[in-house]
Amino acid sequence: MRRMLHHHPISSGQENTIQSCRLFERGKMGFWSQLYLLLWKNFTLHKRQKVRLVVEVLWPLSLFLILMWVRSKGLKFAAHQCYFDEKAMPSAGIIPFLQNSICTFNNTCYPTANYEDARESLFKFNSTLVTNFFEEFEETLSNHLTKELKKSFDRGLQDFENINLFIKKLTDPEVPIYGGLDISSLLKGKAAFRRALRQKNVKLSRQALDVLASSKINFLGIQKIFDRGRLSLGEYLCESNGLEHLIESSSSNKDILFQELCDFSFAKLRRFTIQLVQHINYFELINQLSTVNYNNTGKHLHINEWQHIMRTSGDILSDLNNFNSIYDILKHINTTWGKIMDVFDSDDENRTSHLIQLFTCGRNMSTLFDQDRQGPARHFEELRQQMKNEREVFVKNDDFIYVYDNTTTPKCNNLFRTLEQNQLTRMLWNQMKPFVNKTFSPLVDAVELSNQWLDHWSVYVSNALNDSKENLEILEELLKPENFPFEDILEDLLINTTLAGHGNETLLSLLQTFNELAKDFLTNSSSWLDRINTVIAEVRDYLECFEMNRFVAYENESAIEFRGQELILENKLWAGVVFTNLDGKEQLPHYIQYKIRMAASKVDSTKRVEDRFHTPGPRRRPGIDMKYITYGFAYLQDMIEHAIIKEQTGRKSDTGIYLQQFPYPCYIFDQFIMALSRTFPLFMVLSWVYTSSMIIKSIVYEKEHRLKEVMKVMGLNNGVLWLAWFIKSILSMTASCFLLMIILVYGNVMENSDPGVIFVFLLCYSVSTIMLSFLFSTLFSRANLAAAAGGMLFFLIYIPYPFLVMWEDRMSLVKKAAASLSSNVAFGFGCSYISHYEEEGVGAQWSNIGTSPIPGDEYNMLQVMFMMLFDGVLYGILTWYIEADNMVCPNLGTSFLTKTYWCGKSGGNSYFIDIEATDSHGTNQDFEEEPKDLKLGVDKITSFLGHNGAGKTTTISILTGMFPATSGTAKIYGHDIRSDMDMIRRSLGTCPQHNVLFDDLTVMEHLWFYARLKGAKNSDVLEEATEMIKDMNLKPKTNEMSKNLSGGMQRKLSIGIAFVGGSQTVILDEPTAGVDPYARRSIWELLLKYKAGRTVILTTHHMDEADLLGDRIAVIANGKLRCCGSSLFLKIRFWKWLLFDFSEIM
Repeated sequence: MRRMLHHHPISSGQENTIQSCRLFERGKMGFWSQLYLLLWKNFTLHKRQKVRLVVEVLWPLSLFLILMWVRSKGLKFAAHQCYFDEKAMPSAGIIPFLQNSICTFNNTCYPTANYEDARESLFKFNSTLVTNFFEEFEETLSNHLTKELKKSFDRGLQDFENINLFIKKLTDPEVPIYGGLDISSLLKGKAAFRRALRQKNVKLSRQALDVLASSKINFLGIQKIFDRGRLSLGEYLCESNGLEHLIESSSSNKDILFQELCDFSFAKLRRFTIQLVQHINYFELINQLSTVNYNNTGKHLHINEWQHIMRTSGDILSDLNNFNSIYDILKHINTTWGKIMDVFDSDDENRTSHLIQLFTCGRNMSTLFDQDRQGPARHFEELRQQMKNEREVFVKNDDFIYVYDNTTTPKCNNLFRTLEQNQLTRMLWNQMKPFVNKTFSPLVDAVELSNQWLDHWSVYVSNALNDSKENLEILEELLKPENFPFEDILEDLLINTTLAGHGNETLLSLLQTFNELAKDFLTNSSSWLDRINTVIAEVRDYLECFEMNRFVAYENESAIEFRGQELILENKLWAGVVFTNLDGKEQLPHYIQYKIRMAASKVDSTKRVEDRFHTPGPRRRPGIDMKYITYGFAYLQDMIEHAIIKEQTGRKSDTGIYLQQFPYPCYIFDQFIMALSRTFPLFMVLSWVYTSSMIIKSIVYEKEHRLKEVMKVMGLNNGVLWLAWFIKSILSMTASCFLLMIILVYGNVMENSDPGVIFVFLLCYSVSTIMLSFLFSTLFSRANLAAAAGGMLFFLIYIPYPFLVMWEDRMSLVKKAAASLSSNVAFGFGCSYISHYEEEGVGAQWSNIGTSPIPGDEYNMLQVMFMMLFDGVLYGILTWYIEADNMVCPNLGTSFLTKTYWCGKSGGNSYFIDIEATDSHGTNQDFEEEPKDLKLGVDKITSFLGHNGAGKTTTISILTGMFPATSGTAKIYGHDIRSDMDMIRRSLGTCPQHNVLFDDLTVMEHLWFYARLKGAKNSDVLEEATEMIKDMNLKPKTNEMSKNLSGGMQRKLSIGIAFVGGSQTVILDEPTAGVDPYARRSIWELLLKYKAGRTVILTTHHMDEADLLGDRIAVIANGKLRCCGSSLFLKIRFWKWLLFDFSEIM
C-alpha cells in the first residue's frame, strides 16, 4: 500500500519562493528569440573555425574548378554535315555490289554531296580503275559467251589432232602433200588491196598484182621451205627459185611478180605482208584449209564451228576496240605509279587496304582505319576502335588459336587460317563469308570453267603440244625476226584495228613483252601448260572452299532454329527465311508473307525504335548502327523480293536497287559532355561529402559533450534547435550552391542550361543533404566517429545509382521514385538528365524540365527536385522519431499522438520539489517505511551524499529529463517530470559532472547565451553576467575563449552558467570534482552566496562538502535513499557510528 508523506515548505522561505515563481513565469522565452540565440551561437562558432569554413566553401568547388579548366581546353568541335555514299544491293549487279561493299564499308561521312543530280550518285564509282573494265568485260562476255560457243570450242579442240597430223606431213619432205590456197578467193577485193598498198607506199605493178590475184599458194612449196637447208628464207625464195614452188601461176608475167617481190626492202616487205593479211577473208581461208586438210588426212575440220568462233572473236575484238577502261587503267598506272611505289615501300600496316581502295574506289581514298571524327566517339563502338582492340588481343596472344573446320579440305583450312590471322582480312572475311553462295554466279561459272579446262580442254592441248614438239621448233625458227616480221605485223594489226585512235605508247612495251612471252611459250610450251593448269587448279580448289549452295530447305521453322544455332557457332549462318503463308501450295499467292531470322548480334534490337539516349551525330558506324546492311539482312531481303517479283511477273530483268542514307545536319560534338555524362553525379556527391560530415560532427559534438541536453534543460525547445542547425547549414550550402552554379554555367561546364534551374536543383539537393545529415547524427554519440562513418554512409547511399542508371531507360516511374527515396540516387538521376540535356545542346531549361530527355521516360527533372524535397521531409520525420527514443518518452511510437506530448499539462502552484518513490522495504529503528516523499525547500542546498555508483548522477539525470524514470516520479514546483519536462526546464539550471562549454565562445558569451536562453532580458543579463564574472574571479578572462581556461576556471564557469538567468532550481552534479583545493573553496563560496531564492541540489561523495554546504543531506546507496535530514540531525541520530576506537597493538 503506497503512502505519501507531505512536508510543508519552510515559512521563512515563502517570500523568496514566491519571488522565484514570478521570475519563472517571466522567464519563458519566445520561439524567435531562441532561434536568434542559436543562430548567433552557430554562426559565431562557425566563423571562428576558419580552416573548416574555407574547406567547406572550397571543397565543393574544387572538383568543378578542375572541370572548368578541362572545359577550357576545347574538347568540343563543330562537326560538318554528313553525306553518305549509296549502298548497292545485289540486284544492282555483282560488280557494283562487291565494289560498293569495299568502298563504302566504313560508311564515310562527307562534308558535301558528291553529286548534283541524284542519278549521278549511282555512277560515281564508274571512273575507278577496275570497275569500268569489269563492267565492260562482263557485258561483252555475257553477250557473246553462250552455250553454243562452248560447244564450238569443244569441237574446235578436236581439230587439233587433225591439224597436228597435217602439220607433220607439211614439215616432212618425204611425205607427199597436195593442194593449195587460191589467192583470188582469199582476197576481199583486188581494188581495195591495190589502194591500201598505194597508201602504204608499196609499189607493185598492175601486171604483178594481177598475177598475184590469180595465183595459188602451193603447200608443196611450203613443204620445201622446211627443207631449205642452211639458206635463209630470203635466199631460198629469191635465189633458189623458192617463189616458183610457193606461188603457182599460169600467167606469163609471173616473173615480173617474183622480181618485184625480191626487190622489196625489209620495211616494204613488212608493209606488204601486213596489208595482205588484213585483206584476207578468214572464213574462206578456213574453208580452203579444211579442204586441204581433208585431201591430205582424210578428215574434215568443223568449219561451221570455227566460223562461229571467228565471228564471235570478231565481235569481241570489235567491243574491245571500244574499251576505254583498258587505256584508263594504263594511263592511271602511269600517273599514279609513284603513289603505288610509296605504298609498297611504306611500313603502314594498312597498305593492303590502301591498295585495294586505290584500285577499286576511285575518289574514295579513305581506308577502314582512317580516323573519322564525324560521329560520337563512344568507347568500343567505332570500327577503328574495334579493330584496334582485336589487334591488341592478337599482340598479347602470341599463339594464335584457329578452330579447324572439319567440313572442308585442309587447303581450305589453311586459307581460312591465313585470312583470320590478319585483322583486315579477318574482319572482311567474317563479314563476307556467309554471303558467298550460288547467287554469285560468276564464282559458279569460274568453278565450272576450271573443271572444264582441267578435265577436258587441257588434255587436248597437252596431247597436241606433245605431238608437235618438232613443229613448234620449226615454227619458232620461222618466226625469228630475220625470217618473218611477226612482231611488226602483230603490232601494226593491234594498233590499226583493235587499238586504233588511242595512241597509248605504253602498249608498245606491252607488245614487246607479249612477243617475248610468245617466244618463251614456243620454247617451253609444256611448262607453260603446267603453269596454267596449276593456276586453274588452285583457283578451283580455293573456290571449292566456299559453300555455293547456301540455300537449304527445311520442313519448319523449328528445324531452321536448331540448324541455325549450330551454324552460328561456326560463323556460317547468314539467315533463315520463313514463308508463313505458303502452306505447301504449288503456286505462289499474290500476297507473300515471310520473315528473316538472323543471329541476334547481327541485327538491331526490336525492343525500341530509338536510341536509349539522344546522342548528336549520324548513325554511321558499320557494326553498330548499320547492322541490317553490314551483316546482309538488307541484301537477303533484296534478293528474295526480286526473286518473288520475277516469279510473279515472269520478267527476267529488273531494276537494280541502291540504298541512300539520309544526310545529317551539322552539329556540335562535345567530347567533354560525353565523358562527363556518367561521372557528373559522382563529382556532385563527392563535393558534398565533407559538408555532410561536418554537419553530422557538429550536431553529434554537442550531443557527445551534453551541450544539447544542458541547453534543453535550460528551456531550449528541441524544434528550435534543429531549425537553427538547418538554417545555419542551408545558408552555408546556399553560398556554395551559388558559386557552384556560376562555375557550372558560366565556366561552360553546363553552358546551355539555365542558371536558375541549376541553382534551384542544387538547393533542393542541399535541403535533402542537410536533413539526411540530421538523420545520420541520431545514430552516433561520438563526434569523430560520426564524421567518418557519416561521410561513408552519405556516399554509400549513392552506390545504387551507377547500377540503376544501366536500366534507366527501362525503369518505370514508380521504380525510379522508389529509388529516389535515397536523395543521392535522386540527385544522380537529376544530374543524368542535365547531362542528357547538354548532349542535346539545349541544356536544362524551365520549359523542358517537366519532360524527360530519354524517349518513353515518365520521370523527369522536375519530379526529381520534388522527390529530393520529399526526401528532406521524410528524413526529418525519421530524425524526430528516432531522437524521441533518447528523450523522456516512455511510450515510443504512440506517445507522440497524445495531447500531452505536444502541449504538456498544467502544473500546480506548489513551491517545493516532491520526489516520490515506489519501492517498498521493511522498517527499522533508523529508517522510515518506504515509499517516502522527499520535499526540497527554497533557499536551501540539499546534498546527495553517496559513494561512486550509488545513483547520484542517475537521480540528477532523471530530474533534468536526461533519462526517463523506470518507476516513481518527481514534481518540481508542481510539474511532473514524466510529462511536463519542457515546463520544468524553463526555470532549471544545471551543471553536469563535466563542463558544458563551447570551445570557441568567451566567458562573457557563455553567460550571456545561457542567461538569454532562459529568458532573461539583455540589459539584465549583462549586469548579472558582469557580477557573476566578478564573483567567480574571472574578470581578467572575460573575453577569453573557454578552451584557453584552466580546468578550475572552466568548472567555475559551468557552475555560473547554472545560476544565471534567474534559475529557480539549480542542480549541480559533483561541482567540485577534479579541481584543486583553492578552486574548490571558491566554488563553495559561490554556492553559498547564490543559494538564496533558489532550490539547490548538489551531489557529492565528500562528507565534509556535504556537511559544509548542505542544509539537508540525503544519503544514497545502491540506488536507494537511505536517510535524509540536517547534518546535526544525522549526527545525533547516528552518533555511534561517528565514534572511533583506538587501541595499541602490542
